[in-house]
Amino acid sequence: MEVMISIVQWCNENEGFCLALCALLSLVVSVIAVVVSLVAFRKPYTKELSFNLWLGFDSNGHYIAHVALANIGAADICIKSACLIDKMKSEYMGPIEFDDKAHGSLTLRSGQIIFGTSTLFPRDSAEARGFYKSKNEIVVEVRDYSGWTFRKGSGNSLAVG
Repeated sequence: MEVMISIVQWCNENEGFCLALCALLSLVVSVIAVVVSLVAFRKPYTKELSFNLWLGFDSNGHYIAHVALANIGAADICIKSACLIDKMKSEYMGPIEFDDKAHGSLTLRSGQIIFGTSTLFPRDSAEARGFYKSKNEIVVEVRDYSGWTFRKGSGNSLAVG
């Protein structure tokens, strides 16, 4: 009980310090509240994709890039275009064609996964050997109608033989 009495007595004698401490604490709590509000406000509008890319061959002996896109953001993405790019040369390798695409656009809902393919180059071509030897990266680029762009490399996984 004596401790409580001495704390109250000290606070009564140091009013200015206690008021300054309370003002500082309320300022810190206010800043934290504003930051949390901004993060919560932006969350429903975040767009983010994840992808998986693997290569195979078609019946004509061409490399086929199989791409799985997953919308891991909170907002829907209305895909305008999707393609593969050679990272080293910054060259367009080909469009990604999706089975679900109708009338020129495709809406990828939050949590949805879609699959697409892109035909690259002949398996035994000089282009395939050059790409394999240079250890280039394949970049997946997706654009939506709002101007948002996703661009990420996947590494080189070509097997030439």
